[in-house]
Amino acid sequence: MADTPESPNTGSSPWVGSTGFPAHPTSPVGGGGPGNFVTGNRITGAPGNDDSAVPHPLSPTGRHLLLVQNHVDALDEVGVALDTNVPVSGSTKPNPPPKTKVETITGASRSGTYEEIKVTVKVVADGVDSSAGSRAYLKVSVSNKDAVTPPIMETEEKDESQRTVTSFAKQVGAKIVKDPTGKNKFTPTVTLQIMYGPSVSTSDRSAYGRGTTDADIKNNDTSIGFHEHCHLQAAIAYFKDSSKLPAAFTSKFGEKTSVFEAAQSTWGKSFEEYFKDEEKASLQTVDEVGSPTLSSYLIDHPGHKHHA
Repeated sequence: MADTPESPNTGSSPWVGSTGFPAHPTSPVGGGGPGNFVTGNRITGAPGNDDSAVPHPLSPTGRHLLLVQNHVDALDEVGVALDTNVPVSGSTKPNPPPKTKVETITGASRSGTYEEIKVTVKVVADGVDSSAGSRAYLKVSVSNKDAVTPPIMETEEKDESQRTVTSFAKQVGAKIVKDPTGKNKFTPTVTLQIMYGPSVSTSDRSAYGRGTTDADIKNNDTSIGFHEHCHLQAAIAYFKDSSKLPAAFTSKFGEKTSVFEAAQSTWGKSFEEYFKDEEKASLQTVDEVGSPTLSSYLIDHPGHKHHA
């Protein structure tokens, strides 16, 4: 995606004529309105707007011009953007985005008498989503997503409402024996992959969020590839952080079965929010920063479908 200057650029505005003074874009001195013109008004902001290879879009020659890549590069070089909601860096091209490192990472973990948690993170090579068009996003896929709460053994008493949990257990033949692996378990594998639509390049400008902050622009890290790499790193950091895990299991052996089973149910459901919280965190740290933020970008692009 292209972007716009942080401050007005005379060549980028259809309200600035060939002399550099304000004029209606359809007037003779504006964007190529009624009258005879030797050359079309130009868009790049040079004095007179007449010495660029790219004519103003309202000029006679520019009105029907199909922009090709060298036109886009020429505009970008002088700070003229094709999207009026994205600040330019002032550089011809953004830095190449960091290369995706394919790896398997040991994520968050916790172990105790009643629970065993181990998150595995896999980063795979960038891919192409044929349905994404000009969008890019971080795809988060999870296997073994659900927490597992094993069967429990209960003592036999006359009043079933007073039955108590004695231990995690399994049945072997006709006997009930303690299962040494019998804990509440959460052992997901999270696969992370940056996806690009067929009409987007890693070097295209980021439209919002990371890639548009003051620091990013200063460092020339303004590409979509950089933006998605920020999403990738944010996801890795989240899934490695054990403090992001839901609260520990709250019940204990010896309590009533109903209490223990309710605790198991609550514990298992808490991991549904675990994944939702990652998406929210990534949204805040990667998309809702810079100028524009995603929220402000959506105001001017209501049809835009955001996917982290």
